[in-house]
Amino acid sequence: MIKMNANTSKLFAILAVVVIAASSLAYVYLSDDGGEGENVGKGETEGGYISFFFYDNYEYDQKSGLLAENTHLANGFWVKGYGDTKTECFKDACERAGIDVVMTGDGLGGWANTTDGNYAHIGWAGGKWTSDIWLGSTETYKVKYMAIGHGRWSGGSGGNPPAPWQTPDDIQWYFGESKEPGTGTGVKFYFYDNYNNDPPAVKSQPYSSQTDRFVADGYWVTGYGGTMADAFRDACKRAFGNNVMIGYNDASGTINRIGNVGSQLHSLMWNGTAWESCNLSELSITSDMYIGIGHGSKSAGGNPPTPWQTPDDMNWGL
Repeated sequence: MIKMNANTSKLFAILAVVVIAASSLAYVYLSDDGGEGENVGKGETEGGYISFFFYDNYEYDQKSGLLAENTHLANGFWVKGYGDTKTECFKDACERAGIDVVMTGDGLGGWANTTDGNYAHIGWAGGKWTSDIWLGSTETYKVKYMAIGHGRWSGGSGGNPPAPWQTPDDIQWYFGESKEPGTGTGVKFYFYDNYNNDPPAVKSQPYSSQTDRFVADGYWVTGYGGTMADAFRDACKRAFGNNVMIGYNDASGTINRIGNVGSQLHSLMWNGTAWESCNLSELSITSDMYIGIGHGSKSAGGNPPTPWQTPDDMNWGL
């Protein structure tokens, strides 16, 4: 038995403080601003996290016209992944986003809807995206931001990886994050790209193949407002930032521009069993509405390109 006196009492008090402090440190997460971050999102997870940008970029593909510029409506999204290694964080991020992934060592063998092997894993350092870095199944993560991209490299595998469309300054969270709700009625919008109806001369193989289409083919965002026009504009700002250029005619319901996309924009509504074309100006706003805002050519029959997802496929944190 330990005989207690004034000195031993002080010693035990100091030890208790040390134990509590050590326990607290074990549950500190690395946040994006370098301070302590909360483990938000799906479940309680120990370890650190990496903020991933998942994206498509076909700038080095053989293509013309529409796809030659940064005209993707769903150009990518951010998601946090938690774990003790880069690979653990990446797998967790994919699970949170509802994306399938096949690992081959420290690299990717298949990801989302793609199996063509055109992948890049890029780290953020010194205020810019750096060269390709391996995920590493045993190496503890050393970066706060990573971009995982799909697209061909310039000059083949020895060239430059497809550059991400965004930087950490552009972060708009879609999964595992909460945003302040707006005022009015909330409508759920699905922003997406679908080039299935484009002629072969306008697209390259990843677009024409059902097995190698977009990684970031679309995402769900809630827009708030008193009218459909208000909710649509609010959803655009939540998805693309407050400064996004929006061209919308309130009277006709025509969507002329969202950001860099200035043509072939369409609106559809979920009728409970299927997507159907709609005119936003003719709709009365309700909280049980699902609206698809799509980019792509119409079919020969004049139908807009249908969304890849239905409301049953939602993976989101908004």
